[in-house]
Amino acid sequence: MNLIGNISGSPSNSRVTGMLGHRDRIKFAHRMGQGASSFDFTASVVEYDPGLNYDYYFFFSKQGEKLYVGTYGDYLNSYTCSTPYDVSTATSDNKQLDYRDIDSGVYAGNMDPTGRYLYIGGGDEDTVNTLTMTTPYDITTAKSGVDAKVLTLFHDIGSVDDYRRYGFRFNNDGTKFYAVGYDNDRVEQFSLSTAYDITTYSSDGYLSLSSFGIPFCQNIIWNNNGTKFYTVDTSNDDVNEFSVSTAYDVTSTVTELNEFYVGSQESSPEDIAFNSDGTKMFICGSSGDDINVYDLTTGFDTSTASFDTNYNVGSTGVKTMCFSPDGTKLMVGDMNNDDIYYYTLSTAFDLSTLSTASTIDLSPPEMRVLGGSLNNLAIAELRSIRFNGDGTYLYVVDAHSSYDKLIQVRLMEPYNPTKAALGYIDADAVGVSSPMSFEFNDDGTRCFMLDGSDDMIYSWDLDHAYILGPNIVTYLGASVALTQEASPTGMAFAPGGSGFYMTGYSSDRINYYSCANPYDISDITFVNSRSITSYESTPREIVVTFSHSEFQLHLGGNSTGKIHTFNMLV
Repeated sequence: MNLIGNISGSPSNSRVTGMLGHRDRIKFAHRMGQGASSFDFTASVVEYDPGLNYDYYFFFSKQGEKLYVGTYGDYLNSYTCSTPYDVSTATSDNKQLDYRDIDSGVYAGNMDPTGRYLYIGGGDEDTVNTLTMTTPYDITTAKSGVDAKVLTLFHDIGSVDDYRRYGFRFNNDGTKFYAVGYDNDRVEQFSLSTAYDITTYSSDGYLSLSSFGIPFCQNIIWNNNGTKFYTVDTSNDDVNEFSVSTAYDVTSTVTELNEFYVGSQESSPEDIAFNSDGTKMFICGSSGDDINVYDLTTGFDTSTASFDTNYNVGSTGVKTMCFSPDGTKLMVGDMNNDDIYYYTLSTAFDLSTLSTASTIDLSPPEMRVLGGSLNNLAIAELRSIRFNGDGTYLYVVDAHSSYDKLIQVRLMEPYNPTKAALGYIDADAVGVSSPMSFEFNDDGTRCFMLDGSDDMIYSWDLDHAYILGPNIVTYLGASVALTQEASPTGMAFAPGGSGFYMTGYSSDRINYYSCANPYDISDITFVNSRSITSYESTPREIVVTFSHSEFQLHLGGNSTGKIHTFNMLV
């Protein structure tokens, strides 16, 4: 199994839930075809005691050279097996991951075949969360999210602390970004050694806005060639227009060109946008909770601006907005609920053609807001939202007073924040309250949760293999209740998904079920079971592996604290 049990294949193509070589799959299918009415195993071949307190789960890496053992609610530990899948050859790597910032009631863990993504599942958040390891298989490099990046303490970067650093914008190619705040009335400029990678920043300097009489700057934007920038001042209710002697450089010579008053339409302006040629300007704010549209007879020249109309966007805390470059997509940020409202426009930049909004919750109960060690992604005070150049990443400024940050989140569909890879499944919405085990099918396009509260298995199809997010998975349904065990704790699919094994601490048995179709838990049949009381009276985890022509089942639990390995007979 995976999270709580992995199925592995041959040494050259093994590990995650049925990742078998073709010959291994044929061999196993032949065995199952001969004896699918029952299963059995030999006496324990080897055993291993990792020496942990209250170990709950374990899993192997793809090649079986790494073993990971997790304790309830606390830590994941890493080991190296000198012989793949042989727990008796395991030695500690002296590497440990503290995942209490993600979930302090963890029951299960798993890893994708590349060793990049780590999955942690528990009862506190009632779901499975993804972490990304920057070094494959090294759990000490794990951070929250799917390829996400976080700048913690966003107020602290640059020339001076600014706890009201709300505004954020890239230049045209993502090699610079700008942050504005009104504690110190500065535009801070940063260079990025890797375009759009916020973790590669270095400070270029800053521009003081106080000399221009701008006390409460909320945000910033550039024209389309970087010769002008514009700030939004919520104190004077102005848009201030400036020129720079060097494109996209606020540390060069800056000249104020114009102040345009928007207070008649919005008394708390928060953010600004232009259409592609600068003949339309958009201002959003938290007083009117709408977007105001202005026509400019000369593109990007605010002295030629005049009010056109306004549009209500159905939010009560509008703080920020961002169009796609072609103007056919729009997202609006709501600070009151920490939501993003996503719209499509049938006519570019024409707000009268807005679609019905789709909502993206950036502070869901499955994601914890605070906790710095793993860079949690949940937002507590949404202030700015932006896209990168090709729309494959979303950036959000969180101005929470205790844990402000700038986050970078992967989008699985360009410019569509509803397709954000937030790294979790909204399992609570379909009734899961105690995920004890988590599995993938062969290619990672389907996943399964064993719920210990109702003794059922839930399944989802994934739009993208091994990538989790509330709107990039499709719920398929749940199995019947597995009545053979009142307190299920672990499951593992047989290679190829022809059936699965389930254990728990009520009966202290391993039960086998066949699937009418591979990895289809909607039509299952109980086959038989075997007692394991002579080995473990509180079973928590089972893992199935298949390598070197050996079909083995690994069992772990709380009473002995050991991992037992059995040769399977089918």
